[in-house]
Amino acid sequence: MREKLRNLSPEAFTLFSALVGIALAAALALTRVVAFGSFRMMVAVFLVTDLALYVMMKAGIIKSPRDRRANT
Repeated sequence: MREKLRNLSPEAFTLFSALVGIALAAALALTRVVAFGSFRMMVAVFLVTDLALYVMMKAGIIKSPRDRRANT
């Protein structure tokens, strides 16, 4: 699984990260102790973060997993 994650393009990484974020928001929404808002607010926070990471990867500010592997 790690090998597959290391070869992801920025687009695939963003999609995978968004799916994980939605699942995490669903899990956090079930527990009031660690929830930091409603389910919709948590999903919005995770998706905006994923979008910001995608833009930074495309702009070259940070490297995507595939680019990091190519340089090592």
